[in-house]
Amino acid sequence: MKRLHVLMMCMLFSVTCLIFAGCKAGSSTFQNPLEREAIDLAETKCFAHEIIKCGDLTYMKTFHNMVGNREYVRSRERKISVNSSSLSQSDKMNGVEWRGAISFTLFGPYQTATENGGYGEWREGSIHELSVRLEKKQGRWSGDWPTYTYNALTCEEALNPTVRR
Repeated sequence: MKRLHVLMMCMLFSVTCLIFAGCKAGSSTFQNPLEREAIDLAETKCFAHEIIKCGDLTYMKTFHNMVGNREYVRSRERKISVNSSSLSQSDKMNGVEWRGAISFTLFGPYQTATENGGYGEWREGSIHELSVRLEKKQGRWSGDWPTYTYNALTCEEALNPTVRR
């Protein structure tokens, strides 16, 4: 009898775990396929040039002022956000399948550096967001792709921002 009781408790525990795991996975990680395509495209065509993960930190290269001085930001926390727009009937009739923006944000404790100096003190907050607007129309993606006039960010550059490249 005791053995049956233990077996029943194990089964109940297993079923409860499966239910909660399934609910969590289904509601918190779901993205529709077009959003997933948009994120993949933004990461490979836009953000990969300015963002790199080295060890447990994520680094971002930006141009901070009008004279084009590079600024580097590093943080442990990062987030990719999807902001999809509602499509009108005419959009859909014109073949628009998806329209929106993908944003990449570093937040939490972060440090900044310029090419003239090393990394400063750690600070709290949300720092620099990269964003790209995308549209999928008649099976083809278009967007406000950046035109890069500098090399992609490397770990060597991110870790040593004062070395000229």
